[in-house]
Amino acid sequence: MSLLLLVLTSMVSLVAMAIFFMLGQHRRAGRIFIGWGIGVAAYAGILVAIAMRPNDLAFQTGVPFCDDDVCGSIESITRTPAASGDVSYRLGFRLFSKANLGLPSTKGAAISLADQHNRRFLPIPDPSAIPFDVAIQPGQSVNTSLTFNVPSDARPLFFNVGVNSIQYASFVIGNGDLLHKPRIRFRLE
Repeated sequence: MSLLLLVLTSMVSLVAMAIFFMLGQHRRAGRIFIGWGIGVAAYAGILVAIAMRPNDLAFQTGVPFCDDDVCGSIESITRTPAASGDVSYRLGFRLFSKANLGLPSTKGAAISLADQHNRRFLPIPDPSAIPFDVAIQPGQSVNTSLTFNVPSDARPLFFNVGVNSIQYASFVIGNGDLLHKPRIRFRLE
């Protein structure tokens, strides 16, 4: 809502500024431009300030979390020592839709595990698992899994969900996309 209001106010301000400028009322156009710039700067400041706050959520197996109409829950975590000295983490995951219409998906989601030093560990391809970016029918759920290889010294681990690219929702206050912060972050250990 706040982004929509900002866009509408910006359009009205910029049109008014252009009209006053063409009518030769340059001072008035300049004041509108300065007011518009202050408003945009204030919005950007609020966007950054809110996005900088910690967003670590309390993790509980099976408790759902949502981002818009797509929800998920980590149903299980399996740790297996690997031959290389790393630890393989397999997360049993349930995705579901709370949408009434359309086919929401997790396409564009950036999933990773990270440690306290912000080293990111990406999921390794698993041909036996349902793809994580599958479209989900309204009211339906999909069970899949994600597997990560993590060095044994990586502690504590955080499950991060963000986006691969800037989207419309990236400009909504409270979203950390512009600062490359994950939208959802769970401490697993």
